[in-house]
Amino acid sequence: MTPQVSILVPIFNVEKYIECCAISLFEQTFEDIEYVFVNDCTPDESIEILKNVLEKYPQRKKQVKIIHHHENKGIGTARNTASQNSSGRYILYIDSDDYIEKKMVELLYNKIEKENADIAVCDFFIEQTKGRKIAIDNVYESKEKTILSIIEAKFSFSSLVNKLISTELFARCGTIPEGLNYGEDRLMMMQLYYYANKIVKVNIALYHYVNNTSSISHIVNEKHFENTILRWTLIEKFYMEQDLYEKYKKTISHSKVKSKGELLINTLQPDLRKRYAGMFLADEMEYAGQQSLDKRIILLLVRKKLFFVAQIFCILLKLYNKKIKNQRY
Repeated sequence: MTPQVSILVPIFNVEKYIECCAISLFEQTFEDIEYVFVNDCTPDESIEILKNVLEKYPQRKKQVKIIHHHENKGIGTARNTASQNSSGRYILYIDSDDYIEKKMVELLYNKIEKENADIAVCDFFIEQTKGRKIAIDNVYESKEKTILSIIEAKFSFSSLVNKLISTELFARCGTIPEGLNYGEDRLMMMQLYYYANKIVKVNIALYHYVNNTSSISHIVNEKHFENTILRWTLIEKFYMEQDLYEKYKKTISHSKVKSKGELLINTLQPDLRKRYAGMFLADEMEYAGQQSLDKRIILLLVRKKLFFVAQIFCILLKLYNKKIKNQRY
């Protein structure tokens, strides 16, 4: 019998978080769930901890699949493996260092069914060491406004994990491109929101995003630069195929330069600034002046090949931001 909802969870190096995540999944008030966990060749005890948690929920055992990769393939491929091994009418991606409210599935399912929608959305709790805040994920009547929000990388809009999605709709978008493990959410959400006929919202926070500083999104290395180039190439290709590229070209170009600036500031490897100095250069020449002050400075320093000065600037900026953050709390 086809399950109503498939919860899809890639697992890699999350032994500090997986217990909390798994408990929140197995204690859902909604019963008709299929759980698909993908062990992306994790080097730690994450899978053993998951199995130990499952022992405490015997009623869920028949609903659980654990798929094993024999080598680490990254979150994009792990998500593909999970979806390919799922059979639910709707899918819900969960990151294994996060957790969810007990009624999340029930509330999203009831909403999507009642309104015959393709996607049901909720808000986020952002969990940080010194506090919690809420990120709102608005659902606009205007599809254009939603698309612009995703292109501009507004956090909640471009995330997969706070959304219950029709499997039929997801299949229309295809799989996450091989090797795309950073920003893959953003690419998929652009396609999902473009093809969706109806998107609905449960107006409360149900998903807890945990600020895991050891995750791939926090450690900027060469793969982040390469994935950013690949992602924007695929985004441009998608909008060209829909004859919408010219309509969104300015926003895309501005966002490309913004993403370059963020990578140049956040990488701890000075050689990467030199290696990727020419990244999105044509867009940068036109849109660098429209970026925030810190990004304008780093882009200028790298463009002028002042790499040592750029490194000093990034160190000082990091210290300043840390001080400001501590003062807020």
